[in-house]
Amino acid sequence: MREGHSCVKYLLGLINQLQESFDSNQKQILKLQEVIDPQDVHPETACRECGMTPISGVRSACYDCKFSFCLRCKDSHEHKQFVQLPKPGSHENVICDECNQNHISGVRYKCKECADFDLCENCILETFHEHNDFFQWAPYTVRISKPIDEKIAYYPGQVLKATWRVENLGFEPIKNVILTRVGGSEILESQSIHFEGSEILPKQSSDLKIQEKLFTSEKGLYRVVWRLATLDRLSFFGPELIQEVVVLEK
Repeated sequence: MREGHSCVKYLLGLINQLQESFDSNQKQILKLQEVIDPQDVHPETACRECGMTPISGVRSACYDCKFSFCLRCKDSHEHKQFVQLPKPGSHENVICDECNQNHISGVRYKCKECADFDLCENCILETFHEHNDFFQWAPYTVRISKPIDEKIAYYPGQVLKATWRVENLGFEPIKNVILTRVGGSEILESQSIHFEGSEILPKQSSDLKIQEKLFTSEKGLYRVVWRLATLDRLSFFGPELIQEVVVLEK
């Protein structure tokens, strides 16, 4: 009878230990879920070294062998030059010339010799191309904000002013930014604005300022939609920049 009681006590103690262990693990999982943003997980990728699948956080793609590594394992790799992707992303309207994937995801490989030849991460490993030298680009990752409250009401013929603050969240500089009008009302003179010589360094921000003359004479509420690109990549990135304008009657 005592032995039976001892066994019951032992089992109850074991159950309590398992429950405590389970509760502890659940708390750790919840903490990890708070730390890991779903937007930081790179789908369909695996770390070549430790096997993390999918890679979360910064993904490093080797320049030489094209394999991917997690942040912890990249320093132990034999090659030391990487394309680093803080978040998953794609190159808008860029098509892989081998598999026809539109909006190439992850690293974009653009031939330095051809005028327009791009490969995705999968095809760069399997495709023979007459040239072996490629640009290796991660998608730009940016945060856009409005640094100041701006005037939105103008009379016909006045110069409209607007400012956007662009923060570079990636690991490479963003150079020669172009602001292109992609939608909305046709009330401004310029279709695109080139900020020649501009450079937004990694983890820094820069203000893009425009001054455009209104050429409409009809009063009303108008909306202009802009997108960011760069002179070398000619692929839009970041969110739409929406500008609302009230044109007053003279």
